[in-house]
Amino acid sequence: MESLKKGYVRMAYFNKALNEEVISVENKFMKETVLVPESEMVSKNGPRGLVGRIIDYVETGKTIEQIDETGASKVFKVVSMSQAMPVKRAILLKQFEDGQYFDGRITSIQYWGAYVSINGVSCVLRNCDFSTDYTTIAHLYEVGDIIEGLTFRKITENDRIGVTKVNKYESDIPVDYSKFERGTVVTGTIRNVKTFGCFVGIAPKMDALCAIPMTMDIQEGLTVKCTLTTVDFENGKVRGRIDEIIPEPIEV
Repeated sequence: MESLKKGYVRMAYFNKALNEEVISVENKFMKETVLVPESEMVSKNGPRGLVGRIIDYVETGKTIEQIDETGASKVFKVVSMSQAMPVKRAILLKQFEDGQYFDGRITSIQYWGAYVSINGVSCVLRNCDFSTDYTTIAHLYEVGDIIEGLTFRKITENDRIGVTKVNKYESDIPVDYSKFERGTVVTGTIRNVKTFGCFVGIAPKMDALCAIPMTMDIQEGLTVKCTLTTVDFENGKVRGRIDEIIPEPIEV
């Protein structure tokens, strides 16, 4: 496995030898300064968005010669952030395999959950892997917030790392279970979608299994209104029928 290195980004500038923007990275442990070309960066805000940050990189084996204003020549290693990503991913998966769990910083909130960054690796956290009830990540968190205690769940169909909360969130709002009876109309959140139906969270630790309506685009995280068709707490059976999808409020 390629050796992962860390360094502090000192500055960003246009490098004539590489004919592109670069960042100058100081590795105090190795006592050297290396360059990352923009084509090898991982940054939503471009080269200047990385200035002042600690980044991970791997060596590419390439070097360039740079001549300063005095005419002195110096050779710099050309390194890569993008090529470091699979190395970081492999390290994280090994740590998960060893039983470790981590905190994740939310980078994007979706209707089904959120993308979280763990040690610089983008992972997927679904609402149903975050809480035991109808509570979604969007109910409690914003982009930039930290969710504690995450561990490995599976590799998704899109080859992303799916994670789950070690101790899932559980709402402490008291629930009057007597209000749930056949014919009751309730509002809930779609927590999981299967081929045979979908589970709608309607109360803490209570999901109603509903058929997937052919006329609706059903997805995890959507808020829906449904009618309960079977309520049998003794045998753990709660069934329902989805009547409509409740649209998200439009922010003004």
